[in-house]
Amino acid sequence: MVWTSHAAPQNVQNIKNVRTVYVQRVQGDRVFARRLMNEMRVLGLRFVSDKKRADALLSARGDYSKGQFFGTVTFRDKSGRMIWSAQALRPRGSNYMASTRLVDKLRAARKK
Repeated sequence: MVWTSHAAPQNVQNIKNVRTVYVQRVQGDRVFARRLMNEMRVLGLRFVSDKKRADALLSARGDYSKGQFFGTVTFRDKSGRMIWSAQALRPRGSNYMASTRLVDKLRAARKK
C-alpha cells in the first residue's frame, strides 16, 4: 500500500499509524542505511524531507562488531516519545541481513 502525499501528518500513538517518516539520522554503515530505507518503502512508508510533514521521526544505526553486524531502529513522535524500537543481529556467515530482520519486525508490529 502506498500512502498519498496529500495526507496530513498525524499525532501517532503507535507504529501502526505511521505513514510518513522524517529521517533524523542513520549512523554507521551506508549500505545498511540504503537497504533499510528501501525495505521500509516496500512496507508503504513514505520518507519526507520536512519534519512538519512527518508522522514519526526515525533514527537508526548499523555497525560491524566482532564479525557480526548489529542494527537498531527507533521511531519517535514529534515530541520525542518513543513509538517503537527494535534491534537485530546478522551473525557471521548469515545471508539474512540486519536491515531485513528489522523490517520484518516492523512489519509484524504494524499488523498487531
